[in-house]
Amino acid sequence: MLETSVIFQGATFLLILLVLLCFYLFIANFRMQKVTNRKEAFVTATRERLIRALFDDEDIDLQINSNYELRWTIETLLSFQNTYGDAEIRNRISWLANDKLTQPLRKQLSSPWKAKRQYALLAVVQLDMTTLDDEVAGLKPRSPFEKSLIDSAHGKELPHG
Repeated sequence: MLETSVIFQGATFLLILLVLLCFYLFIANFRMQKVTNRKEAFVTATRERLIRALFDDEDIDLQINSNYELRWTIETLLSFQNTYGDAEIRNRISWLANDKLTQPLRKQLSSPWKAKRQYALLAVVQLDMTTLDDEVAGLKPRSPFEKSLIDSAHGKELPHG
């Protein structure tokens, strides 16, 4: 038969694990809330400047300081591209992406991390960027998906099915 002290020790251990899990979840929630607030502030400020750049041909100084900001900028440009069907607006979006996102995406393309490379390739394809053609041509695909993205960036039609 088990002694009650062993049961209390086990229950205490489980209680400590539960408290540690709660602290971990609290900290993770706090960090995610902080990132969400940063995203909201960055996208709100950047969106207005991007609209002025697209429609008023205004030159903007777009500083991208983190991978988050790069991702948020790409998401904003893609939302514009999906919203506006006009070919001239799409060309301006591609020009703006070529002008402002080339350096950060060049770093992402040379990354050893597969997810970063694929995200950068996808951005190059979807934003119809041409300034990174040499970097994309020099990439060796590490997966069939990357090969499809590289082929798509070079204008080859993707296989169906």
